[in-house]
Amino acid sequence: MQRSSPPASGGGGQPPLHWYFVPQLLGFVLAEEMADIADVDGFEHCDCPYCDEELPGEGAAFDTSDAGRHFIWWCAKLAAELGTGDPAALVGSRVEAASEFADGMSKTGVLLDERSQPTHLPVWGLEPESALRVLRSLAADGFIAPDGTGYRRLAPVAALAQRVVSFEAKRSEPRRALSQARAHRPWANETYVAFDPHFAERFGALNEQYARAGVGLIELRPNESRVRLRSQARRRANRIEAALMGEQALARMLGLPVGDRPERRLPHGPRLSGDSEPIIAGADAIWVNTLRRPGQAE
Repeated sequence: MQRSSPPASGGGGQPPLHWYFVPQLLGFVLAEEMADIADVDGFEHCDCPYCDEELPGEGAAFDTSDAGRHFIWWCAKLAAELGTGDPAALVGSRVEAASEFADGMSKTGVLLDERSQPTHLPVWGLEPESALRVLRSLAADGFIAPDGTGYRRLAPVAALAQRVVSFEAKRSEPRRALSQARAHRPWANETYVAFDPHFAERFGALNEQYARAGVGLIELRPNESRVRLRSQARRRANRIEAALMGEQALARMLGLPVGDRPERRLPHGPRLSGDSEPIIAGADAIWVNTLRRPGQAE
């Protein structure tokens, strides 16, 4: 259920989103999408005490507390199911049924918000044969080796970027900038907010809050910058996440397609725009266009 933890809502001044856990999908969708989903073959109204076989309310009628209790109720029910037989087979059966329901939604023409798409199901439904092919490939490349009934890692996880410093640029909104910059902390060693010196007094008034959050402040002028408050540097313990962040940063600098940032995983995180071009910062900063593949027309 880690993939389907209750998603965050709102942020950035936007109204909160109404997320509702759908057992048939093993994931969340917006409550406003439930009326269409309920028309798909195989859908069953929830009989938990918080739904009472009714769809969740929409808009102002949505009850966040009941939706949360509904989710916890299903977590307990699904966990209890594992004690009734072979756990692997039971999980596989649930995932297969969810995939079939998702296919039914697609054939019925149900349109979901991008954040509601059940992208977790193909990963959960990975066939053992496919997993073995990946493991054998890693073994052939020297990254892992067979070890009894499993595999052990041979090569360390090496991060391309040993130190990640993130910047949130805001001209004149110190509170909003701090709120958004704090979201960088899980995947960055240091985090700064860059602001217009014309609003230095406004940002300075929140100096103590920035210091407590470990977020630094930089006055940014056309030809120079000045650090007003140093970010609290920290070591990132998750080496795999550090390696992923380095690969994503390199991909953006090369103009290659990238996935989302680590702190914005589905179902709740807004994705990075696929239309925006990456930018390289530095003395000779330039925009980088997407690299053309061999044989692609100019």
